[in-house]
This record gives sequence, structure tokens and C-alpha cells, in this order.
Amino acid sequence: TSIRYYIAVDANGISNLMCQVDGGTPEPLVSGIEMIKFLYGVDTDFNNSANYYLTASEVELANAWNSVVSIRIGVISSSAEFTIPSARRLSGSPATINVLNGSYTPADNSRAYYASTATVSLRNLSYQ
Repeated sequence: TSIRYYIAVDANGISNLMCQVDGGTPEPLVSGIEMIKFLYGVDTDFNNSANYYLTASEVELANAWNSVVSIRIGVISSSAEFTIPSARRLSGSPATINVLNGSYTPADNSRAYYASTATVSLRNLSYQ
């Protein structure tokens, strides 16, 4: 089974986290997801704690998938179809939002934006 997650903008201009299983019809999972980023914690001293975090490409290049012990997930979400009334909006250009070494600059300032991160330990692993 192949499961693909990605972000797509719908006809109303709303970003959605999408899911597609085995090349089938994509389905929206969550609206208002502007950016999602993953970093993989690599354990180099075999104590089940990450010594550093890498992107998937960097883990692949280092051939270190067997040493991944945690995942950091960064998400930037918006208020989607709910906008801030014009009297309460900030003037000027929207600020850049940073999460897990990634940055996102909103196209406008009519929505509320929120950045969050979480780290998940992969506890049921055994080194191969």
C-alpha cells in the first residue's frame, strides 16, 4: 500500500492536507494547513535519543534510516475560510513564519496563522 500526503489549494483558495491511497482519488484530511515539515532524529551513539535532526533527503544520503529514533513535525496552519475583519487586520506586508528550519510567508493578512511543533519518539524500534 502506498499512501501519499501533500498540501493542495482548493477552488476557494484554501490550503488542505490531502491523502491519496494507492494512486486513488485524493481526499482532503484537514483544511487550513499551509505548510508541514518533518525532521528525523538520528541516534549515533545507540542510547535511543536523537543526536541531531535531518530532512528525509539527508537521512537517505547518510543511509541512516535504521538510526532514526524520533520525528519532529512542524505545521503552519491558518484560519482557512474564516478571515479577520478588516478593522482588526495588521497593516503592511504579512510576516514570515518559521518552523523547523522552514519558512512561510502568508499571501495576505486576512487570516490568522499559527505555527506548532511536536516531537514523537519511536520507542518500539530495534537496531538492525
